[in-house]
Amino acid sequence: MDCVLIIHEVEGYSQWKRGLDNATALRKDAEALEYQVLQYAGESNRVVHFSKGESHAKAKLFFESKDVQRIRDEIGVKRPEFIYLTETESGVL
Repeated sequence: MDCVLIIHEVEGYSQWKRGLDNATALRKDAEALEYQVLQYAGESNRVVHFSKGESHAKAKLFFESKDVQRIRDEIGVKRPEFIYLTETESGVL
């Protein structure tokens, strides 16, 4: 499975989270299957968003689209860093 790790700072977590939730249909269209949101301990406006999907190509098209760039600007995302990963193993201990 292909994954994307996005690390960024936001102007306000609540505003950012509403934007994420409002983009659910767009994320599904980009074939995102699972996601996880984490915040830095003690820094609620530093966010890590981990997403699993069908392909890096679809994810890149999604994250680089004008619509998603506009949404990021509207919800106060600062300097997102996108790291594209391939899952090689997972488990529960």
